[in-house]
Amino acid sequence: MSRWLTLVIMLLVVGAIGVAAWRYRAGRDISPENQAAREAAVQGMPTKRDSIAALGRLLPKGGVIDVGALAGSRVGQILVAEGQTVASGDPLAHMQEHALRETELAFARTQLAEAEEKLKAELAYAESVVRESQIGLEQSKLQVNQVAMQQKKVEQLAASAELANKNLERLTGLSERVVSAQQHEEAELRAQQARMELAAAKEQLEQSHTSQQLAVVGAKARLAAAQVKLDRTPAAAPLESLRQGVKLAELKLEQSIVRAPIDGRVLRILLQPGEVVGQQPIMQLGAVQQMEVVAEVYETDIGLIRSGQRALITSPALPEKLDGTVEQIGTMVAQNEVMSLDPASRADVRVVPVHIRLENSEAAARLVNLQVDVLIQVEATPASGNERVGSALHTPSSESQYARAPVE
Repeated sequence: MSRWLTLVIMLLVVGAIGVAAWRYRAGRDISPENQAAREAAVQGMPTKRDSIAALGRLLPKGGVIDVGALAGSRVGQILVAEGQTVASGDPLAHMQEHALRETELAFARTQLAEAEEKLKAELAYAESVVRESQIGLEQSKLQVNQVAMQQKKVEQLAASAELANKNLERLTGLSERVVSAQQHEEAELRAQQARMELAAAKEQLEQSHTSQQLAVVGAKARLAAAQVKLDRTPAAAPLESLRQGVKLAELKLEQSIVRAPIDGRVLRILLQPGEVVGQQPIMQLGAVQQMEVVAEVYETDIGLIRSGQRALITSPALPEKLDGTVEQIGTMVAQNEVMSLDPASRADVRVVPVHIRLENSEAAARLVNLQVDVLIQVEATPASGNERVGSALHTPSSESQYARAPVE
């Protein structure tokens, strides 16, 4: 019985000590400014506040950018190191299929080059055939002169035959005492020979004329066929499909290269060669040339924040205090992401992000994502002092104890 009594007494003592310690810590955590605000609020008097305290993080302008690749692909080679400065478009990493894509592109380009050379040769041959056909057509047209000469020869032979016939008729009409039989026979032979030569010349003229016409027709046909082949030669070569194949290979190669989306610095490399890309990015980049603080301001304090207000940023990790200017105020209330290290502070509060542009980005660029204390200087604005939760009276500053920023 005495053991149980002793145990109960010990538990009561420990509980009393815990409650006393919690009350002491809660009272110590309230700054003189917030304590004065509480007392003034209890008395129904308006308070004036010169600053708003909040927690925040040092981030590059635009935030930390995750750089990744297609899910399921494997990292082949990392081309940069952490802390390295890169420009937009610079290659950061090669995926494992990069070498294969390079080979595919080289093969596609070789096929295209070979097809272009073959087309050039075929075009040159087709053009030579066209020129040869044109020469043949011109030569066939020159045969017209030969036909004309043959026509003149026929006319001459016709005149000779007519003269021989007239001479024969004249001798036939004379008496035998004037013309001998021998002279008559000779005249008859000359007339007959002239008629035969005329007939042969006419036949040769007809053949020459027909041959010349056929030669022209044939030359024109050969020229037309050669021209058609010349025109069809480019269409027969699959150059367009080969060019599209080169473009496709270039796109596949580009997909195997991870490039920097912005000018900035490599903050962290998360995957190494041989690892498979999943939900985790390959690396993270940030535009550290312009740093900012994203402060989480309690929702009831956000009405006091204005663009252009000055802010003071402190942290034990920083070599000096940083000055900044409120640049952008968020429009959505959300759960806080930055947690206070004080175990007595609230962990579930609703806040609005406020972006503060830093004047000295160099000091902050070495500590990206550092949790900092932020003190925003606001104009002396009367506080409402009317927020009550249950029976406890809370001013905005006392409610946002998770965001206390003690500044010397």
